[in-house]
Amino acid sequence: MKVIICDDDPNQRDSIRICLEISGSQHEFFEFELGSDALDFLKTNDADITFLDMGLPDMPGLEVLRQLRTMSDMPVIVVSGNDTIESIAKALTIGAADYITKPFEPIELMARVE
Repeated sequence: MKVIICDDDPNQRDSIRICLEISGSQHEFFEFELGSDALDFLKTNDADITFLDMGLPDMPGLEVLRQLRTMSDMPVIVVSGNDTIESIAKALTIGAADYITKPFEPIELMARVE
């Protein structure tokens, strides 16, 4: 499975990657700190799933999600520290498949991927 992880925090990227690695399945990871870099990657590459933070340094995560939806219908799981109903509802309305709040438990992340 090709996995995009877009989060400006390297520790969060590591946490997601490690959770998926210990699942035993084969994954190819593409990690980005900036939303624009993830979108550029998707212009010429495909992926099976994206984990997307809402607080990116170059552009809002919701804008990344909007643009991503014009290119692909792959599942996008938002991983965000913002746990307000408004934020969750906006992400789901724009096209997120799911929304996980930070900090998350590995078992929760894996269940949502399944």
